[in-house]
Amino acid sequence: MLCSSFDCISDFINMIEVLLKKGYAYEALSALINLLQNELKLDLIVAGVLEDNMKSMKLLDKLGFHKEGLRRKAIWHEGLDKPMDLVYYYRDR
Repeated sequence: MLCSSFDCISDFINMIEVLLKKGYAYEALSALINLLQNELKLDLIVAGVLEDNMKSMKLLDKLGFHKEGLRRKAIWHEGLDKPMDLVYYYRDR
């Protein structure tokens, strides 16, 4: 059985977390961007990154994303038991 587009993308994002630790994040995210823009015809992709995650910010810059802004207390971090700020990036066609 084939998965829905959303399920496939969610699975792909979960896979990227594993690939980040093995040095394949650029290739994996490039493939995801290609899928989103060329197959699903999305004009805009938005990503949120924890404010202290410099590696992911550099990766998004390398992939052609643009920094849009900061959202204070955007998510709750269970491990630290506190709210965390997210830096938002976007990429359009």
